[in-house]
Amino acid sequence: MIASNQKNKNETESLGNASMKDERFRILNEKFHFSDFRKWQEKIIDTLLTRRDVVVVMPTGSGKSLCYQLPALLLDGVTLV
Repeated sequence: MIASNQKNKNETESLGNASMKDERFRILNEKFHFSDFRKWQEKIIDTLLTRRDVVVVMPTGSGKSLCYQLPALLLDGVTLV
């Protein structure tokens, strides 16, 4: 489940373009050795890449760590978890 502090109808447009999506999958494959995201991961990561706050409640082993590690590799600055 995801909750965000802001709403944005065009959140996928905010990601910039297809190159950002390509970059996410490149890092997913090269750094984490996965070919695809698990359920909810892609939406959570997309939201974080729009620099919006997100609260994620998922069970152990569902892939939460990737949801903050991958955006940290793509964004400038410090990542606070």
